[in-house]
Amino acid sequence: MLRGGPSQQYTRSLESGAYILKNLPEKYEGRDVFIDKAGDWYVNGIKVKPQHALDHVQVVWNALHGEYGEDGKVQHLLENINMPYTGSDSIASALSMNKKLSKKSFADHSILTPSYIVVEKGDDLEGHARHIFFNFHMPVVIKPSTSGGSAGVGVARAKKDIVPLLEAALLISTAVIVEAYISGREVSSIVIEDMRGEKYYVPIPVEIRYPKNKDIFDKEIKHMKAAQDEYAFHFTDEIKAHISDVARKVHEALGLRHYSRTDMKITPNGKIYILEANTTPVLHHDAITIKSLEAVGVTLGAFIDHMLSLALKVK
Repeated sequence: MLRGGPSQQYTRSLESGAYILKNLPEKYEGRDVFIDKAGDWYVNGIKVKPQHALDHVQVVWNALHGEYGEDGKVQHLLENINMPYTGSDSIASALSMNKKLSKKSFADHSILTPSYIVVEKGDDLEGHARHIFFNFHMPVVIKPSTSGGSAGVGVARAKKDIVPLLEAALLISTAVIVEAYISGREVSSIVIEDMRGEKYYVPIPVEIRYPKNKDIFDKEIKHMKAAQDEYAFHFTDEIKAHISDVARKVHEALGLRHYSRTDMKITPNGKIYILEANTTPVLHHDAITIKSLEAVGVTLGAFIDHMLSLALKVK
């Protein structure tokens, strides 16, 4: 089990790792490998080199979220030592984590995503703000190109909001995505490979219903205990089928592996716009992925066993 890591989602990673270890099927013997915020690896409180931390380990569960854990870095390290691990490989992880690159991939595969521009460090922010104000309908969503957990994400409702939000996002990433705000239902859909006789099995999608004073599913809501009460599973068969098809298409377009979670918006007229794909979704008792699995009767133990089995097949 790899958990912790040098990202802003350090705490969530610790929670995910602890939850997986707690629910690990009896046939597995877990080893808790902790990575601190400086990127140092520890086993039983002793600092070790990454390859030594995994001595006598057959397969790794990657519970790292955000930078290092989802951007291909730790995957590349594991690939170099020929260690099987859960989740997407280094190339697909890097592609998915980089919103600029993943948006291009969506366009190449005719997958709808909100219209956007890219702002980079060193650009004329005031000039960009004028362009955004005159070429986008307000509000717009501003987010770092390479970050997770909604870190640095904000909604600009007026021209005066744009530059401060750009500056805040540029503290996290060297490039920022400014995209059109899509009104509608926000939905997350899980894709699990080779389950229940399907190459890409999609459990019931989850609708995220956030408070009326919020425009997006932001970092604050994600850390609210009450967020679990804001999930819903009410879709027509037609919409559910459409969501599932799009989630599968995203999983394939980005070359993802084992499992993924795609976040999307469904407009009142039924169009689906992709917001982003997650290669290492958070896993704890009130996480979206867990709620989706519970809704179709897949136990966490069965899910863990299935993911480790898939990872072992890669070796």
